[in-house]
Amino acid sequence: MKNSLFNSNSIVPNAKNFQPSPLRSLGYLLEPKFYCGIVKKSIFMVFFDLFPTQVDVPRQHINLHFSFIAIHHTILILRINQRNEKMREAEQKRREAEEKERQRIAEKKEQLDELHQHQCCYGGVYQQILEAAKKCRDKQALSTKLSGHLGRLRSLNEAMEQLIRHAQNSEVSVTDVKAGCELVQQITDIQQFVQGEVDKINAKEDEAEKKKGQADQKQAKSVENDKSNSKPELTPTSAAIARTHSSAAILVASLKDFGDTGGHVGSQHGLKQPASRTVGVHTEYIDKKQYSHYTDVSDYLGTHWLKRVQLKHSTIEALSSFTFELRRAVNLPLNSISDVSSRHLEDKFVKLSCLLSGKPVEIAGATIVPSRHPQGVPFCQNLLAEKLVNLGELTAKQPKTVFPLAAMVVALWVDFPDFGRLLLAHLYEKCPYLVPMFPPQLESQSDTDYYKSLGYHYSENGEVESQENFLKRMSGIMKLYAAVMVTPVRRRQGKPHPHGLCAGWTWLSSLLNLDPHPDICATMLYEFLEVAGSAMYTAYGKQFQKILYFICKEYLPKIQKISPTSSSGPRVRLETFLQKMLVQGKVPPPSGILPPNFW
Repeated sequence: MKNSLFNSNSIVPNAKNFQPSPLRSLGYLLEPKFYCGIVKKSIFMVFFDLFPTQVDVPRQHINLHFSFIAIHHTILILRINQRNEKMREAEQKRREAEEKERQRIAEKKEQLDELHQHQCCYGGVYQQILEAAKKCRDKQALSTKLSGHLGRLRSLNEAMEQLIRHAQNSEVSVTDVKAGCELVQQITDIQQFVQGEVDKINAKEDEAEKKKGQADQKQAKSVENDKSNSKPELTPTSAAIARTHSSAAILVASLKDFGDTGGHVGSQHGLKQPASRTVGVHTEYIDKKQYSHYTDVSDYLGTHWLKRVQLKHSTIEALSSFTFELRRAVNLPLNSISDVSSRHLEDKFVKLSCLLSGKPVEIAGATIVPSRHPQGVPFCQNLLAEKLVNLGELTAKQPKTVFPLAAMVVALWVDFPDFGRLLLAHLYEKCPYLVPMFPPQLESQSDTDYYKSLGYHYSENGEVESQENFLKRMSGIMKLYAAVMVTPVRRRQGKPHPHGLCAGWTWLSSLLNLDPHPDICATMLYEFLEVAGSAMYTAYGKQFQKILYFICKEYLPKIQKISPTSSSGPRVRLETFLQKMLVQGKVPPPSGILPPNFW
């Protein structure tokens, strides 16, 4: 009975021959047969204690226990199978989620790469526009042709920068990629239009030169054949020159004996002789020579954009962190510039100078090296120029800060000419009246684009800023610009002034050759005379007195005619300043100017 009932080889599964299923993630411990064998052996041991082997066990008792074992065995297998099925489902869901995440990451990377390609393509097309404009032989005619597209081009640049900023702060979507593609297509259309206009203008110039050469040959032959002394007729070119000189003579005639300086101004101060400067051909809104200077500076800003675009709009975490460090390195010393002491100003100059030269600089306990990235130094140059112009807008409210800022600008401009060109470009972009330039509204130009071209700001709701705020910002920028002109170069640098009083004379004469505009012309002229008038009077003497005479007798009446009675504040301030100056017989120095040899 014992051998027949408790033969483990026939009843109890052999655990030693157990092979775990490869489908079980937890190994043989989840194998159903393993648990069944344990349960069976346990029941048999209890049965063995209750019924000794010497006693014959009834057959029905043994069958009852076997039925009990079979039921528990079946239940255990079902539960284990259910658990394994749930684990298989969970594992399958996990794998599917991982696969979906991999696909999503791959799609986002592909979209980011596409957006980066659109960005690079946009920059390349923009560079083609600049190169085409440089090759144009009549930039003034090109400006007239492109005046309707300038606002659109500016809007495209803003949209591209906004798109890149959005990509930095959030994930790139299909909509962003499509928007980048549309921007590339739009600027490509502008580039094709610009290239076509440049080709047409250059072709016309070639044709005009050819006709001029033929006309000169005919005229030479007619002169040889005609032996009479009759008065020759003016050619179209000569007539245009005559009209130009007659229009320019308005200023020159009013300033008679303009060049009588005794020869000491240029030799003592190293300034351009005002008498030698001819007024030149000018349009209704900009002087021709100043337009050439303005286009050169603007083109440099566009070219410089390509040198820093990768770093400025990078979405890579390491580059974003590096960009944050550079911004911090520029903002901290710049925001603490003041005239508290020469040592304080010298410390800020050393830090900013190290940044612009790519050297390591210590900022708030951290060492920052701009030259770690090829675009690090250009990024710092442009950021510093932008921040200085933004601080200049605030100097109307805080006039004492303008001269320490101007001293820093001059010191950096002397050592880093590229920074100075960027500063001029941003000044002209924020305040076109520093050129001076007064662009008219074109038929195809919206009111928003037109006012933006004049320097007005728009809120997020699309509302234009008030005239009062606009004039305050322009006043602050002009204060900074004029302060730069009158601030001397540091003694230890020993170099000429990069943008001194001769630039002030050029601006003043160019402004007076143009028709005045309400409010803004009186504001700009007042701020310039208040800050730079004393230095101009000291440097140019009698010549500057005649300029002031012309302003009082010719220019101011024009401002009075166009100034509305509702906004007579700028005109009244200018009149009061001129009257006070005539009574005192001198131009008072500006308040807050740094003493000579301050640092």
